[in-house]
Amino acid sequence: MTQAPVPHPFRKHLWIAVTLTILVTLLLAWLPSWPSRWMAWLLLWLVAINLITFLYFAYDKRQAARQGRRVPEAVLHVLALLGGTPGAWLGMRFFHHKTMKRRFQIVYWGIVVVQGVLFVVWLRWMWAS
Repeated sequence: MTQAPVPHPFRKHLWIAVTLTILVTLLLAWLPSWPSRWMAWLLLWLVAINLITFLYFAYDKRQAARQGRRVPEAVLHVLALLGGTPGAWLGMRFFHHKTMKRRFQIVYWGIVVVQGVLFVVWLRWMWAS
């Protein structure tokens, strides 16, 4: 018998995280009577992605303590890039995880700066409209 191929950890964790985020977004959309406007969906997405990102930091910290299979750092960065920077920051602070890893911090803060610039550009565009 041949063994089934093992999925690459990056793809596996990213698929799980994005799927969970979409499911949580849809679940949150059913709770209140949200208008089907893009701002409401964006808010729901941000709540979901930050929750999932925070939980992924908790999971990775637990795996590190148990010396188990870790979540690839690239997955944590992609989750932050998809809008989970506050959840990542809370996860780093709450679990004392990835706070001393210089390379991780440089990439994370680069993502924060890029998102901050994009947010300012978006605000200026909204006020100009």
